[in-house]
Amino acid sequence: MNKFEIASAALSKMGHPPLTAFEGKSAAQIVAKASYEDILEQCLSKGWHFASIHLDMNLLEDAPLAPWTLAHQIPTSPKVLQINFVAAEDNVPVRYARMGDKILTSTSTSQLNLNYVWRPDEETFPPYFRKYFGYRLAALFALGVARKGKLATYFEGAAEDALTEGLLTESQSVTSATLGRKPGHLVSAARGRKGLA
Repeated sequence: MNKFEIASAALSKMGHPPLTAFEGKSAAQIVAKASYEDILEQCLSKGWHFASIHLDMNLLEDAPLAPWTLAHQIPTSPKVLQINFVAAEDNVPVRYARMGDKILTSTSTSQLNLNYVWRPDEETFPPYFRKYFGYRLAALFALGVARKGKLATYFEGAAEDALTEGLLTESQSVTSATLGRKPGHLVSAARGRKGLA
């Protein structure tokens, strides 16, 4: 599914006709153009494994100010939406600070990698994420297009349920070693978010 099909599926929950473009003067097009990418980035930044990537960082020659001793360049492609963790060669997370487009550390090794959230193409979204994202969009359209607050609240609740279900589903498809986190991280994250707005 492309972005227009995903947005149209969300609109169809309210009986709204599909969109073929975000450019236009209809309320649905205006809302979609203004908020689609923002909602997508919010949804991607929930701890999904499919939207996380692990890349080596380049060490910069100039040393940072104390207390930091090393500075690394944050990758530019794919774009970093949210940093999950910085790790040394043994894949153990290290303490860091982000300053602009740089990562500052005080580690004993210069070989560091960055695990972060990026924006995959819509065609690669797994069904459990499309379900969650679709409900978040439906809540957006319920307020911005249909002007129905109760319906928006319903869709937000459905989105939280879909988030919990999706994170649990994904946690069962990857090992804790692959995730680079302790077992049960995604399950705990899902349960902790259930019921939150």
